[in-house]
Parts: sequence; structure tokens; C-alpha cells
Amino acid sequence: MDFGLQIKGEFLDLFPNTILELEEENPFLQLTNEVQGQYSLPLSIPLTEKNMRLLGYPNLLNVKKSTVGIETVCITNGLQHSRGQIKLESGQSNLNASGRGSISVYYLFGVSDFYKFVENKSLADCDYGSDISFPWHGTNVYSGNGFWAHVTTVMNSSPGTFDYAIFPIINAGGLTRYQAQGPCILNFGGSITSGDGSANNPYVLPGNYTLDLSWVNFRLGWRNEICPFPYLKFVIQKLFSTFGWSVQGSVLNDPDFLKIVLLHNKIIDYVGPSVAALNGSSQFVVWNMKNHVPRVKIGTFLLALSNRFGWWLDFDYRKKIVTIRHRNNVVAVRTQRNVIPAATYNFKVNSEAKIYSIKQASGSGEKIDVTNLQGIVNNRHNLPTAGEGVENQMFFVLSENAYYRCVSDENIFTWEKSADNTFDYIQKDQTDEIITNCLVPESYFDLLRDIGRNSLNRNITVPYINIFPGESETDTFYVAYNFGLKDSYNSNGQPDYKYPMASAGCYDNKGNLITSTALVFEFNDATTDYGLFIKNWSFFLTFLQQREEITIQMPFTVAELLNINYTQTILIRNAEYFIKNPHFRLPLKGFVNMELIRI
Repeated sequence: MDFGLQIKGEFLDLFPNTILELEEENPFLQLTNEVQGQYSLPLSIPLTEKNMRLLGYPNLLNVKKSTVGIETVCITNGLQHSRGQIKLESGQSNLNASGRGSISVYYLFGVSDFYKFVENKSLADCDYGSDISFPWHGTNVYSGNGFWAHVTTVMNSSPGTFDYAIFPIINAGGLTRYQAQGPCILNFGGSITSGDGSANNPYVLPGNYTLDLSWVNFRLGWRNEICPFPYLKFVIQKLFSTFGWSVQGSVLNDPDFLKIVLLHNKIIDYVGPSVAALNGSSQFVVWNMKNHVPRVKIGTFLLALSNRFGWWLDFDYRKKIVTIRHRNNVVAVRTQRNVIPAATYNFKVNSEAKIYSIKQASGSGEKIDVTNLQGIVNNRHNLPTAGEGVENQMFFVLSENAYYRCVSDENIFTWEKSADNTFDYIQKDQTDEIITNCLVPESYFDLLRDIGRNSLNRNITVPYINIFPGESETDTFYVAYNFGLKDSYNSNGQPDYKYPMASAGCYDNKGNLITSTALVFEFNDATTDYGLFIKNWSFFLTFLQQREEITIQMPFTVAELLNINYTQTILIRNAEYFIKNPHFRLPLKGFVNMELIRI
């Protein structure tokens, strides 16, 4: 068979000499926040009895036309070209003779097929496994296997020990339960320096971190609202497995990637009808991780991740495997294919080279003026003494990923945060932009306290986000690193306590580099830029600056069609090109029109 469309094991009847024209956008070169996928031009098919049965009788007037795609297999030259969906478009029929006329359909496959299938689904629709359940066991954070003991264990654990992390964070948007006014603190506790070991005043060895249970108020206990943040790897794997796909790639084993979590403000609902009931041994705290993920659509989520991290999601739609690749790495190890094309070709020279900036939806905008930047310090305590001699001078604080400026108010000098380093990456003479809906948190400088809320004269840096209460879906979401237990810092020379630290930067409070890549686009410590642009984007985007595009006919076999490699470059008389838009016609007739972009 030269060409056929198969539904439930049966081939659709086609008109003689039917040709399926396929339009594709090279997914490797797509840098938008919308999918420009793989699809066919409209195809007219006859209204035979078999066709109407396979398509759900769309020719009958009393039948409501389906907008859901119909699973289809495309066959060419006896081989499976792809799996995809047939979508109904329009048709013509006859009330007195339902077999007369035709119907127009189009075929979606590859990336388009997957994104079309999940277009109305959000992260909350994925299967993250069974409910998680722990007995209440009062407020004992150490003995037994109760809820609070589990929370303390997760807080003190190394990154990746569980499917989720718990660390202190401030959300300016309030709570999902109470819609509190002003910022709320989630997962916030304190180091305990003394105690009698009882449940109400637990003892913990120096260096540990626990909950501030003295602030538990079972009606309005906002300082002890517990919010589990799922690891990004866990969410991605569960997302694809829910829809019958598997995911692979070296990214999934990268030590930095394994620390990334998704931030949200959906707390675990442990408040029951009464404190007495909760303290009963039969009471359990139960939650499911599908309720503790950002409220965002799957398509938006995947494209946003790709546009922040410089990923390419390589869909193998025959094996249903997605491989996550870094675009920089793909270009660096690309292979070439020598081609002898048809002699005639068309060419176009663009007047400007493509220069991309990367911007965040609802982001921080362009980087502030750092003309007066004097240097870089590990933490706020390392800033010089505020005074007239350093007025208007600026320093970058590594641990907070933030810029500070010395300001004066009625001759009183203080260091004030000018901005968090969460800026867009704006290139000079930009012609195009890449937009990501994946955001990163700012930072907040706070005191570490003991169980009585007394200051321990030690400071910690925690993430600061702004997610408003409510159940409606959003277009943006936050990611951060969970670094596990790290030292607080102080200026009095006393020993520091440990606390679970999270950040978008890559330094701890003592000035130690703890990850090789920051989650922001630029993070320069005066010797190295650890930002995402240099690490994950720059090399790839340099290849797209060429102005020349050509349209040419290239020889293509069925085997090459079935195994087309969009990361492979085409070499024509020593000029190197990426495939931009191939125009296939099935059945294949030897040559294919190709739009190529020179690199």
C-alpha cells in the first residue's frame, strides 16, 4: 500500500490518487510559547458506510459532530509513518442519500498529536500515585510515625530523598485556606536550643531544624501551614506516564536538576473539626500530590520549562518516548548529511540577523543599572558599614541573589535591597524574543528563632513568591532549588544552626558554591557566569543568527522519512543548513520540497 489511514485496524476508503500533504515545523527550532506542530492540509474522503462508521457518522444530521480527535495510524509504502489523530473539519451530505458527498478532515501527528491530546488538561489531572497518609499523633515531631514527625524528617532530609521537599518560604499572595491579608509564611520553624523532650517542647541537637510548634493555632495557624513542594523530575515522569509515554534523557540524572522543585501555595489540610479529634490516635492526615502542584495547563508547563532551561523535548511518536535534550548540547554534537539536491533553488536573505532575548511572563523586566557596583559579598553581614563614604554604592549579595545599595534618609545610612537578580535577559539589538512562563522566586532575609519565637541572632534567606489564593488555573509557575540543610549566618562569631535552604541562586550563606547552574539567566560571581543564558542558550542561539534561507528539492526515501532527524544539519557544497520546514506528500515520490536555514 502506497498510503493509508488506519482507524481501529481498518483503513479509511480514499478517493483514487489521494495525496496527503504534510506540513511540519522543525520542533528543534521552535522558540515560541505555542506549539507549531506537525499536521496535514485538509483531506477530502468519500462518505462510504465504512468511513462514516469509523468516524462516528458525522454525515447524519441528528448526530452531534465530535471535536475530539480520532486515534489514527498513517501507513506509507507498507510501513507505519506515524500515530496521530484525525480531526473533522467540514463536509457535504444529502438528507435523502446520506452516502452522497464528502467530508474534509486533517491529520495531526507527532508533537501536535500529544499537545492536542493534553490541551485541556492541567498538572492536577496527572496521576501522582496513591494518597499519602500519616497518623496525627498529636504534636510529637520525633517519636513514632506521625504526621509532624514525617514533616520534620522531610525538612531534615537530603534533596531527592522523598518525592517532595518541605522548606520555609514566604508567599505574598496569602493562603489557599484563609486568604490571609499580607504575606504568609509556609513551613516556617526554628532551631530549638533547650527543652525537656516532651511533645510540646521537643529537644533537638544543635544543627537540626524543626517546626515552631508553639505557634500552632488549629484555626489560624498560618506559621505552621505545611506545603509540600514536588520535585520537578517526579512531576515530569508522572505527567508523561499518565498519558502512556515514557521520558528519558541525561537531564533527568543531572545533580542540579534533581534539586529543582515546583513552588505553589496549596497547603496540606490538617485542620479537622476539633483539636481533640485530631489528637485521637485514629485520626489521619491525608493528601495527594495532584492537589499540590501549580495550577497550570500541561502544554503551558512543558513549553515554559523548555523556554527557561533551553530544552528540546524530542518526541518519538512511534515508540511514545520523550527525550529531554539541551539545545546547546545538541548543536555541539550535531551530525551532518551530505546532499546533492535538484539544481534549481530559491533563496532569501533577511536584512537583520536574528538576535534573541529571553523574557519572563510577569517577570522582573530589564536588569537594573549597576554602574555603581563596587563588588560582591557572600551575605548581608559582609557589606561595608553604611555611611556617607559608600552612599549610592552597590554590592551584589551572593546568598540572596540580590543587589543592595547604600541609601540615606535624613542622614541615617542603611543598606537597602535595590532588586532581586531575577531579570529578563535582554540582548543588544534584539530582533526576536523567547517568552517563558516559568518564574523564579525572589529572596527574603529573616531571623532564625527558637521555639519561643526568640531571635537566635542568626539570619536565614528564604524564597519569596507571589501566588494568590484560589483554585483557578494560572499561566505562570515558580521553580527553585532545594539545597537541604545549610548553615544560617551571623555577625557575632557564634556557631550557626542549620535550616532547609531553597533559592534560585547557587551560593549558600557562607559563600560556598553549591550548584553549577543558577536558575536565573545571569549569575556572575566576578569569575564565572553561572546563569542559564550562558550555560544553556548562548551557543545554540548563535547558530540562528544567519540571514540566509533557501527552498530546494531534496531526495528523500521512505526510510529517511520515517527516521527524519531534525537536529542533523544538511551539507550542500560545504554550506551547512538546518531543516526549517519540510513539505512531504504521501505517497512519497522521491524528492521533497525543503525550506532550510543557513547556520
